[in-house]
Amino acid sequence: MNPFRYGNIVSGEYFYDREVILSSLKSDIKSGNNLIIYAPRRYGKTSLILKLLSELESEGMNVVYLDFFIVINLDKFVELYSLKILKARKNISFEKLLKEFRTFVKSIIPSVSFDDSGLPSFSLSYSGRRDSGLTFEEVINLPDNLPGKKKWVVVFDEFQEINKLKGQSFEKQLRANIQHHKNVSYIFMGSKTHMLLNMFRDKSRAFYNIGKYIKIEKIPEPDSIDFLITKFKGSGISLSEKGAHKILEYAQGIPYYIQFIASEVWQNSIGKKSVNIPVIESAVDRIIYSQQDFYREIFGTLSVYQKQVLYALAISGKNIFSKEYADANNLSSPSSSQRAIEKLLEEGIIEKSENEFVFSDPFFSKWLLINNLS
Repeated sequence: MNPFRYGNIVSGEYFYDREVILSSLKSDIKSGNNLIIYAPRRYGKTSLILKLLSELESEGMNVVYLDFFIVINLDKFVELYSLKILKARKNISFEKLLKEFRTFVKSIIPSVSFDDSGLPSFSLSYSGRRDSGLTFEEVINLPDNLPGKKKWVVVFDEFQEINKLKGQSFEKQLRANIQHHKNVSYIFMGSKTHMLLNMFRDKSRAFYNIGKYIKIEKIPEPDSIDFLITKFKGSGISLSEKGAHKILEYAQGIPYYIQFIASEVWQNSIGKKSVNIPVIESAVDRIIYSQQDFYREIFGTLSVYQKQVLYALAISGKNIFSKEYADANNLSSPSSSQRAIEKLLEEGIIEKSENEFVFSDPFFSKWLLINNLS
């Protein structure tokens, strides 16, 4: 069985390192802090947070994870959040659980049924006339109102998608309620770092400075090298430190792409005793080829000038607003480049890293350069 995993939540033996950040996050939550967790795409934020929630739940906390990407309107949020809260409460009879829910949420009637294996499934129905605003307030305040001493931890992933739900008015409604919660810690996350951080750093926005900022860094290189060598060795295949370095170089140290490349390399090393550099290079070529339709689709949505700026960034993401950079890449005014950069950031195609702009997907930049799409 392939010892590497990517594309889905990584857990168990496929999850490595992160002990220090996990310990720090636990301490923050237990201290009652709200957290704003950010990092570029594919850094393993969701896998990290789900591991955190699993450990906190085992320590006696109620945990909720809600992905705003699937929330299409206010009513959908109320439905999903209600169900998450019902499922989060353990070691309580269903009769008592439903009764307590109805005590605080008057307009929703929860019920439970069981499948053939005895597993419970919750459903909701509305009683009388629906008042979305009132129901929202009742539901959002549930974790803080429900009886019991257990602390709640609520994760809102892809939180920048809140902009779809009545825009900033929804933000204000949410903030107005959760700011009074004493028994709940909130974690806000998102894959579009630029948009997410703007929500918390803009003084005019409802969630301005609501919590502590936590940046998820790349996994230290020595840990990733040890992980790769050990995993290959477990399959009877020798990977040299030089080979592991080459995988990290192509992946730019991003956890998802480390496992992506390693998985392809392993697949093409079955029956062999060792991995050489050409095998790694061939795996990267195959990945880029397999992704080319996806890259073409993204590239096709951009304006001519945005494409030009993106190609320039594939060459170098440093000093992009200098005259030398503009001349070398045949770019126009800094203001035009700034608008293009803002669009690329908004779409999550690029990320700001220290003093340069980098591709969220390192293979995308290689595809651009290979095809000379300027």
